[in-house]
Amino acid sequence: MVCRRRQFLAAALGSRLLDASVFDRSRLAIIADEAGDTPEEWVSFAHRYRLTHLEMRAIIQSGHPVMLDDLPAAELRSIAARLASEGIKVSFFNSALLKYTLPGTVPVAKEDWYESLYARRRLTPEILYRTRRERLRRALEAAHILGTNLLRTFTFWRVRDPRSLYPRLVDLIGEMGEEAKSANMKLLVETEFATNAATSAEIRDLLALLPSPSIGINWDPQNSLVLEPDVFPAGYRKLPRNRIWNVQLKAEGLFGVNGKNKLPWGEIFHTLRNDGYQGLFGLETHFGQGAANFAMSRRAMEEVIRLAGAG
Repeated sequence: MVCRRRQFLAAALGSRLLDASVFDRSRLAIIADEAGDTPEEWVSFAHRYRLTHLEMRAIIQSGHPVMLDDLPAAELRSIAARLASEGIKVSFFNSALLKYTLPGTVPVAKEDWYESLYARRRLTPEILYRTRRERLRRALEAAHILGTNLLRTFTFWRVRDPRSLYPRLVDLIGEMGEEAKSANMKLLVETEFATNAATSAEIRDLLALLPSPSIGINWDPQNSLVLEPDVFPAGYRKLPRNRIWNVQLKAEGLFGVNGKNKLPWGEIFHTLRNDGYQGLFGLETHFGQGAANFAMSRRAMEEVIRLAGAG
C-alpha cells in the first residue's frame, strides 16, 4: 500500500513538473520597439528577462517611428551586430507589407498608426502598391541582415466582402512567396482584424489556395477576437496547425480590459505544446505609447513567463 501511494504521488508530482514547464525562455520574445526606443533598451529588456530572442519591427528616430526595412543596410548591420554581441537572436521580422488600401477598393477598417506613418512619408496606396516588389526585396534584405528567415505580410485593409479579393490575394501573395522562397525565407500572413484575413476561417481558406511551403501563418488570436469571439479553442481548431510558424500575444489578452477580451493563454500554451508547435511566442504589448507601454511590457512579460512555465 505504501509503495503504491509513493508511486501515485511520484506520478502526480512528475505530471505537475512536466505541466509547469510548457515552453522555456528560448521560445519567448518581444517585439523590440515594445521594450524600448533604442537598441540599448532592447538589449537591457532581453537580459532582464533572460530572453534569447527579439522580434524586429520599428525604431524611433527624430521622435517618430521608422520601419526597420526603411533603414539603410549599414544601420541594420549595426543593430544586428549589437544584438549578436549580446547573444540575442532575431526570431521574426514584422514588416508592414500589404498593410494598406488595395487601390480600387473601399476599406471598412484601417489602423491609424500605419496611416499616420504613410502620411508622414507621403506614401499613398498607389505608391505603396506600385513599389510593392521593391518593398518586398527591402524587407527580405532587412530580415536577412538581422538574421531571421521569417517575414510578416498582411492582406490589405479590410473590405466589406474579403473573400471577393481572394483571387487577387492569391496572385499577389503567391508571387511574394516565390520571391521569399528564392531568398530562403518564409512569408507569414498575419491574422489581423483590419485586414482581409481576420478570422480563423478566413486565414484557413486563403492558405488553402496558397499551398506553397514558403507561406504560413503569424497567429495573433487577439487580433481575431474582434470578429471571432471564440477564437480559442474553436477558431484555433480550424487552422492548419502545421502552418503556424509564429505566435503573437498582447497585454490585453493576458489581463483583459474592463473584464473583457482576456484569452486563456495558459491553456493556449499547453494546447500548442501538445500539438507539437515548434515556433516562438512574441509579445506585442500594444498598450498605449512610450513609458506606459514599456511598463506594461515588463508586467506582461512576467505574466507570459509565468503562464508558459518558463520561470
